[in-house]
Amino acid sequence: MAYSDIQTIEKSVEKVRFHKEPAVLPPLSEWEKIEELLEDLEMSQSSLYIKAIAGARTQIKQKKFYELDLRTGKFKVFKR
Repeated sequence: MAYSDIQTIEKSVEKVRFHKEPAVLPPLSEWEKIEELLEDLEMSQSSLYIKAIAGARTQIKQKKFYELDLRTGKFKVFKR
């Protein structure tokens, strides 16, 4: 998401009070963009995700490649 996208979201946000507390109500389309970014951020900070990427990079260096068998839905070693 670019800085200009953030500025666009800021312009379309509605600021209201809910139980005397300030609240921000973005339009649903803008919230979906924000939610996607938050999910990406959460995933990138996950220790399991980082370990999975490191393991995959190790397998690539060792020339171990896998392909998905569409009939069984399982991965098998890819033979060249």
